[in-house]
Amino acid sequence: GEYPPTWVRQEAVTTTVFSSGGNAVNETRLYYETKRQNNAQYGNLTQVQEVADGVLQRTTLTEYYPNPAAHIVNRPGRTLVYDAAGVCRSEVRSSYDMLDNAAGSDFRQPPSKGLLTERAQALKNCSDTGWLATNNGDWQIERYKYDGYGNRIQTRLLGATGDSVDR
Repeated sequence: GEYPPTWVRQEAVTTTVFSSGGNAVNETRLYYETKRQNNAQYGNLTQVQEVADGVLQRTTLTEYYPNPAAHIVNRPGRTLVYDAAGVCRSEVRSSYDMLDNAAGSDFRQPPSKGLLTERAQALKNCSDTGWLATNNGDWQIERYKYDGYGNRIQTRLLGATGDSVDR
């Protein structure tokens, strides 16, 4: 008979440090949730929990908005970092293939080519707002342009620190 496909994945890493003052056990738990991959399984790492001596220290969540028709399923759309109390402390958004959208972007738009065209880092608070205007002072926004071969040729800094171009 035929065997079904087997998916081998790492689910945890445990590190034990032995010392005369006592042992420390650190664990990293890894999750591959379909709900953070547009309800399908593409094998993307979606959640990392960092635990020290049995106490949760930090959780990192990564959301993906894949385009299976274009075979682009591994580009992260948003990464959120939560502290031990469950408070969001960091957010980074990545938008792809928004080459001519000067007004802003939405990280939930699936990529068509897979070229990173905008990266936004929250400066104050995490947000559930999808669309960001380029002049939003709560975000540090980098925009990227590419040549016809997909090579990055320009980086533009927008948002809180002003507007600059690095060619």
